Amino acid sequence: MPNRNRAILTVAALIIVVLFGISIFSAWSGKREAIAQSADKITGLLRLVAVNQKQLVDQTQDLLKQLANDPAITALQPSACSKRMAGLRSERPEYANLRVVAPNGDVVCSAVSFTGPLNVVNNADFQKVLATKNFVVGEYQFGPIAKEAVIPFGYPVVSAAGRVS
Repeated sequence: MPNRNRAILTVAALIIVVLFGISIFSAWSGKREAIAQSADKITGLLRLVAVNQKQLVDQTQDLLKQLANDPAITALQPSACSKRMAGLRSERPEYANLRVVAPNGDVVCSAVSFTGPLNVVNNADFQKVLATKNFVVGEYQFGPIAKEAVIPFGYPVVSAAGRVS
């Protein structure tokens, strides 16, 4: 009889170990599946963000190309230019600011009012616009006029002679 009890206890112990192992495996598999599902959701969200970001960049490039041919901008008249920029910004609140910069780096006008002269000639994104004479997406930075974090975009007004004006 004692051998029989020992055998029953051994079998019971083996069954408990197997059930415990199955429980651990199930929990581990469930976590792995949950992690995989979360990764898929995050990947989908990142793709959506990337598509939205590309659309914003493309729309911004189109807007800046239009503005490069706008007489209110190309005349470099501060009051008319600022009025035009403020109107555009009210229509497009996704932009922290819209400004026009002369080739020497002086900010001529801005949708957001500012005091005193402001020169951005040393800004890397401004230098890149001058060098490439093309659309530029700058680096994440703190906007000196908007007083918030921004990613600057730039597009030059190029004369018929090929000079940034």
